[in-house]
Amino acid sequence: MSNHLKKLTTALQKDHLKTIGFEKRYETFSRSHPKFSEHFHLSSSPLNRAGEPWKYELTIGVGFHDIPSKQKGQLAGTHISHRVATIETTLGGSDETDPAILRNETTRLASIVQERSEHLRNHYDTLRQSYDRGAVDPGFLMISGIDESDK
Repeated sequence: MSNHLKKLTTALQKDHLKTIGFEKRYETFSRSHPKFSEHFHLSSSPLNRAGEPWKYELTIGVGFHDIPSKQKGQLAGTHISHRVATIETTLGGSDETDPAILRNETTRLASIVQERSEHLRNHYDTLRQSYDRGAVDPGFLMISGIDESDK
């Protein structure tokens, strides 16, 4: 894991997500609800270069408690997962991380997680019915206001 990603995920958990019930395992933030679990996984874009702002890929996964999952790895326990966005940050490509920039980026990422989490909770029944029919549209997990190459 890159030093940037470690700083980013640690600050995101400590300053924002822990207080609303998320647990962190490596780069994945998970929270359980009565019928399902939600998982948000951050990874560094393979296109990152030293000296340039870094991009992170966000993958969202959903797991249903009443169905065994065969998913392994970072999104273990999920039944649906999809990379929903590549998020460009203002974090530079050097080893130094400006604390104010890190705070701003974690606040922005926390708002994205909260917005998607609320969407999943509010539309759980639709998502589950789609899953049971085998007709889940990955767009259901997409983030409004952020496209595949958010800048």
